[in-house]
Amino acid sequence: MKRLIVGIDPGVACGVAALTLDGVPVFVGSQRGWILSSLLKMLTSLGEPIVISSDVSPAPELVGKISKNLNATIFTPLIPLGTVEKQQLARNYAESYEVKLRNTHEVD
Repeated sequence: MKRLIVGIDPGVACGVAALTLDGVPVFVGSQRGWILSSLLKMLTSLGEPIVISSDVSPAPELVGKISKNLNATIFTPLIPLGTVEKQQLARNYAESYEVKLRNTHEVD
């Protein structure tokens, strides 16, 4: 089973990115109204999430719940990234792996 790093951007629309430990994308997507049970089912179908990350600190409540349910470590940045920096990093990464980012939730 693949071990995964999962980034989550919760909100009305929830963005999720799952990567292997080598940084290869396994899933990038977003959905309105994603509920905890559906997220957990989807993530575990992809592999074994061992790190759940957020782009803000402290991590949003949903990130904490997912981490707890999966017995995974939470990662949050010590210093928040600016919007422009985050967009540039995400676009460079997406281009190198030919991943289409459809909205700001998937970029985050």
